[in-house]
Amino acid sequence: MRGREKPEFDFAGAKGEVIAEEILKKAEKIRSDTGREVIPINPMAVCGSDHLVSAHYHTRKAFSEGFAVGRVFSAEFFRHLTGERQLSKAIKKGGVRDGDEVVLLSELSVKEVLEYLGLMRDDSILECSEEKARYLGIENPRIKPDEMVLELVAMVAIL
Repeated sequence: MRGREKPEFDFAGAKGEVIAEEILKKAEKIRSDTGREVIPINPMAVCGSDHLVSAHYHTRKAFSEGFAVGRVFSAEFFRHLTGERQLSKAIKKGGVRDGDEVVLLSELSVKEVLEYLGLMRDDSILECSEEKARYLGIENPRIKPDEMVLELVAMVAIL
């Protein structure tokens, strides 16, 4: 049996002082300096690590097959992550907010990115909950939220 290939990205939950504007500026600086993406994400829009992996996969696929709506990776990623087809709604729902928690998706070493941003890793932030599922518009008591969110991601590619 062939093992899964290592993803082209890493992710982490993080705690610390999260000032959205500053984190976005630093993420843009990383992108302009290295050509690699670092996407700060609202933790309420993340319902488990499989959710991030699936949204990343579908975003890459949308670009490779020419079906991406967003012109930049992060915008298209937010569409798949949140299940919103409109870019503005997806970015509003999935984008980083001021507070004390953030999720990072990075094409670079998460450890180095966390150090650069002055944040501490806390992957418990990635965990799925019914509250997060409701935030994403998922309410089905018969199906686990972490399973429903994968359907949400896939639906963006279909519709």
